[in-house]
Amino acid sequence: MNEFIEITEKIKKGKLISPPEHLLGSIMQKLSERNSDNILNILFYLRKLHGYTFLQERNAPRILTSKECAFYFFITGLYYLIVGTVLALVLKSTDSSFVSIFYSLKLQPHLVIGMAILFISLGVLLVSEVKAGIKAAKYGTILYIIFVVINGLLMGGYLHIFFAKILFFGFVFMSVIIGVILSYAVRKVELRMTQIA
Repeated sequence: MNEFIEITEKIKKGKLISPPEHLLGSIMQKLSERNSDNILNILFYLRKLHGYTFLQERNAPRILTSKECAFYFFITGLYYLIVGTVLALVLKSTDSSFVSIFYSLKLQPHLVIGMAILFISLGVLLVSEVKAGIKAAKYGTILYIIFVVINGLLMGGYLHIFFAKILFFGFVFMSVIIGVILSYAVRKVELRMTQIA
């Protein structure tokens, strides 16, 4: 026990040395650089989604890599897969005579799951980093926005309950916003590919 007392006394009498001011910043920068290529680091990509998509860094614009953009397509595909599955389960438990009256209502879960497959497929194409995959993501996102607007206008005519219309058009508006964000992200990937070439 006396050994520890001697050690603590030496520590107390020792000179206090502060670490360099830039130490913490350089360590954090190295950590973020090390994890930037790791597609499984979900928190890193989610934290950077807003900044990469809308904001510019002070010194230079941040250009999205195709793997980061593919991650956003995978997340969107997963979102639509969950929404489509929940919608299918809800319509399955609903009165079948009500659902059979509106054939287009019966199609909605299939369309939503189809969108999920579309986004996951576009994400796979973006991971490959080929120009054809980036073009497919660009035009696929534009077609998605057009399809969502047309489907929203057609389905909106079937809804006669005010709150159902508000909820439905809120979902359509959110889907269009998702499409615009993904389209802007694909444009940043295109910009990066033109700078590399």
